[in-house]
Amino acid sequence: MKTLTARTILTYNCNSFYIDVEGEYSKLCQRLGGKVIKISQGKPSRNKPI
Repeated sequence: MKTLTARTILTYNCNSFYIDVEGEYSKLCQRLGGKVIKISQGKPSRNKPI
């Protein structure tokens, strides 16, 4: 799935949004120039790259 995601983003220059509970897409997101937003219950979300 990671390979398909990366290939689609790079080929078609499209946007993708994922809810990644285990955090396995964080590195891929950063390598592709994306933004990781951490969300926790009871805490305000941080809208800056991690």
